[in-house]
Amino acid sequence: MRLLSVLGLLINASVVFSQVQFTWTKLWSIEAKQSVCALDLYNNLYYTNQQTLFKIDSTGKQRFSQSVKQWSAITAIDTRNPMKLMLFSEDQQVIEYLDNTLTKQQEIIDLNEEGFSFVNKAITSSQPDKVWVFDSDNSRIILYSKRTPQRQQIDNIYGLLGAKIITQLVEYNNQLYIVDPTKGIFILDTYGTMVSFLDIKEVLFIQIENDILYYLEDGELYFLNLKTKATNKIILPISEVKRFYKNGQRIYLQTPEGVNVYNIQ
Repeated sequence: MRLLSVLGLLINASVVFSQVQFTWTKLWSIEAKQSVCALDLYNNLYYTNQQTLFKIDSTGKQRFSQSVKQWSAITAIDTRNPMKLMLFSEDQQVIEYLDNTLTKQQEIIDLNEEGFSFVNKAITSSQPDKVWVFDSDNSRIILYSKRTPQRQQIDNIYGLLGAKIITQLVEYNNQLYIVDPTKGIFILDTYGTMVSFLDIKEVLFIQIENDILYYLEDGELYFLNLKTKATNKIILPISEVKRFYKNGQRIYLQTPEGVNVYNIQ
């Protein structure tokens, strides 16, 4: 695959920004220390706590739970398809799928058996039954499917991007966003050609909704309009936020102690 590295494609997002003050109404919260969390489009929250996976509905009521004692650790929960959740374990190098009741759907995928050396990032694609994986040992990003041996692959990703560390992958609008907190956010098309670059360093976590890129930087939340490149800072109601999950006017703020749920206006 081709990967353009022309400097003329780079978009500098280091602009002067204003602060936005929302009215935050706290709805509920849960205690879950050092939890792995995810939010689906129906505002169901999924989180791990003491070797158990929980599903909480939008009102804060627990709907389902499932023991995950067979896992040494769950690295990520992907909820792109609420009917087919994906769990990824970096330690065990496996992927598992659950339905909306947290019931196992199919056999666990062992990534070592699929020819990967060491995968440390895995996200579902908008393309059915396909997953983006970052094989860090081999510095490659692959669009993988268990059902077909044919794969889209971007080789030597560190060299092509000049990246040092990749902490997050996000697919949005047929583009792949690659976060390197030491460099910024690289944006590629699904064939591996670089579309643009956002010069935003020290980014901890990003989410994209309606062409607005929200990003957490040093405990502060910002949003960037991907069309106009206008950037604003959101004043948060609490400190020590390490992750956020936004769906419309609902925002879930995760701290080392748990998750606080708010409605914003």
